[in-house]
Amino acid sequence: MNTAWLWAYLRVFGAAVLITLVLTPCVRWLAPKLGAMDHPSAVKIHLRATPRLGGAAIFCGFLISLLGLGIITESQKGVLIGAILAHGIGFLDDTRSVPAAIKLAALFVITAFLARSGVMVHLCPFPVVNFILTLLWIVGVTSAFNAMDHMDGLAAGLTFFASLAYAYVSFQNGQWAWGLMSVALMGSSLGFLAYNFPPASIFMGDSGSFFLGYLLAAMSIMGIWSTNPMKSMFVPVFILGLPIFDLIYTVIRRQRNRVTRSLNQIVTFSGKDHFSHRLLKMGMTQRQALFFSYAAAFALSLGAVTIRYVFKVEAILLAVQYLITIFLIVILMEFVDRKSKKPIESR
Repeated sequence: MNTAWLWAYLRVFGAAVLITLVLTPCVRWLAPKLGAMDHPSAVKIHLRATPRLGGAAIFCGFLISLLGLGIITESQKGVLIGAILAHGIGFLDDTRSVPAAIKLAALFVITAFLARSGVMVHLCPFPVVNFILTLLWIVGVTSAFNAMDHMDGLAAGLTFFASLAYAYVSFQNGQWAWGLMSVALMGSSLGFLAYNFPPASIFMGDSGSFFLGYLLAAMSIMGIWSTNPMKSMFVPVFILGLPIFDLIYTVIRRQRNRVTRSLNQIVTFSGKDHFSHRLLKMGMTQRQALFFSYAAAFALSLGAVTIRYVFKVEAILLAVQYLITIFLIVILMEFVDRKSKKPIESR
């Protein structure tokens, strides 16, 4: 990496941290006036009403630090337009209430912007199929991060580790534009953690989780992960493995226990049955559960970026190791449920 790019990364990262640190208290003050408060309930673990508009500060920290550098590529434009739309729909949901169908329609429009900018999954020769796969990926990852915003510091911390892995790969491949977005996301999520770390004084809300999930999904499509098509497909899945696995596991378990019976219930249901909830059920404190989740996400990311450099046999062994890790997490989650003699509390 040349010195000019190094300084550009440091400037973007520092600006993102500083802007988010300054704006988050402002948003925290504004949230009650806009009705953006998250009140305690049976399906939530916080005990007092808390502002939930922190995503606005993360969004501003990311966007201002990136635009301030003045280096925007065509593919970045499509991703940034999508980011503005994703944040906007999340902001409306925090201050008003947006139906799930409208959110899905917004993700469809966002994916169209991405495709037009050339940011799209390319797994087959048929553009329509590639567009559908891109849409499924965007919707899936966005939903996964939206679901992970149920504990202080969780979604922001997982974003930091995922964007750190993105930045590392971008440095190795010389994808400077992608790297700038990665370090901007690292800085804004880290700046927000200063206020969101337990006990949190503000939550990111949908304005944050919707924006972060979309951005991580879109940026993973931007990246050139490997010259090997299989590795290129699986590396971003591995990096985002914890939130993706958590979403898939909880959806399947809810269906198996007949907690959810329709597509609408699957989309709208919320309950204390996620991975971190089960860690709390084991007796961990919020901070212990948070650090355990951080460690798991970081370990999965290390395996993901390592698999790019190894040959076929070693890559298979790393993939097996990854699957064993996921299997052990499943065993842990099932054990907690059986030990409690009833499903984790949900509505």
